[in-house]
Amino acid sequence: MRVLLVEDSERLQTYIGIAFKKAGIAVDKTGDGEEGLFLSENVPYDHSRPWVFHGLKRE
Repeated sequence: MRVLLVEDSERLQTYIGIAFKKAGIAVDKTGDGEEGLFLSENVPYDHSRPWVFHGLKRE
């Protein structure tokens, strides 16, 4: 399983990333919403919560 984590707090990114890895889940992390939106649209993740990108518009 592969998931995308978009979180601007590096500390939370680290802790959540560790939890995913311990659970055997591959995780891509970014702190930037624009990059997260790009990745979510171009990389096949196993689960998506598109409302996370509130305020960002697809063109």
